[in-house]
Amino acid sequence: MSSPMNVYMAMSLLAESTGGETREQVMDLLGTDSIDELRTLSKRTWEALYNDDGTYSLTLANSLWLRDDWDYSEETVRTLADNYYAWSFRGKMGSEEYNNTLRAWLNGNTGGLLENQIGDIGLAGNAALCLASAMYFGDKWDVKFDPEDTKTGLFHSPDGDVEAEFMRRTIIFGGTYYWGDNFGAVVIPFEQSGFMCLLLPDEGVTVEEILADKTAMSFLAGDIDAAESRDIKINLSLPKFDVERQTDLVGALERLGVTDAFTPGVADFSSLVPGAGESGDVWVSNVLHGARVTVDEEGCVAAAYTVMPVAGAEPPPEEQMDLTFDRPFLFSVISSGLPIFTGTVMNP
Repeated sequence: MSSPMNVYMAMSLLAESTGGETREQVMDLLGTDSIDELRTLSKRTWEALYNDDGTYSLTLANSLWLRDDWDYSEETVRTLADNYYAWSFRGKMGSEEYNNTLRAWLNGNTGGLLENQIGDIGLAGNAALCLASAMYFGDKWDVKFDPEDTKTGLFHSPDGDVEAEFMRRTIIFGGTYYWGDNFGAVVIPFEQSGFMCLLLPDEGVTVEEILADKTAMSFLAGDIDAAESRDIKINLSLPKFDVERQTDLVGALERLGVTDAFTPGVADFSSLVPGAGESGDVWVSNVLHGARVTVDEEGCVAAAYTVMPVAGAEPPPEEQMDLTFDRPFLFSVISSGLPIFTGTVMNP
């Protein structure tokens, strides 16, 4: 599980802080041709997504954590503030006070949802800097599930059957069932901000097979027209779930072509750290990414952070159908047409 948008923002900070081939590799990953284009895209994306007006919450935050005994490029710090809305902090690397400030910033910008993960985050005394990005989302369903209809049932997880609380709702008007060669799916609108895609692999089809299905991936990315569809009465049964994950993204990013930033003697941080950058004395040691998504009768709440220290069924019947998410399934949260959270539910 991850937040593609949160990772995008963090990698944008990395591109702005680096130079040479290091920057080129990051921009290739982000699909941009120039740093000016990246600045424009990042700022427009931020402004399109950000909302905290009381109707729903989708907040983003970026930050730059610097040593109190090093000099950094003031121009790059201003650029990070102006184009990526990044806060800048200075303090004693490795000190408990500075680490507590970082943890407080992360918790404050993720609604406290990831407190257990964040409690283990800290910067070593020899750290040159740290780039951090955070995101929080919360919205209610357009039509809520009635808690009185929630019943206990079995979810067939890879490790065996487990009991789960299944929310139930019959979608009569506006119900659309989507399907592809290996899956069935449904879209549940939020009250204000977009919708959640729920994709159930067909019996005998694994989550891994779905991840290699281009139609399924397009659907989860928000292109719901990529799948076949039919308006139909749907008897939906969906487990309440609370899933979270923390992972180091270095290996995945290296497989995608970003290697120099993680290689001592090669990484170029000359944009932010003049002198030290070109010699490769500054490099990213790890890329910690944590995300959590909770779903209940009211709606969905989700949060993510990235810290960088230097199936369903065949085509539906004519009248109605039962759609029960009682085995591993995939989901995504779409806002402003962009996938801000994606994941799998192996055990709710």
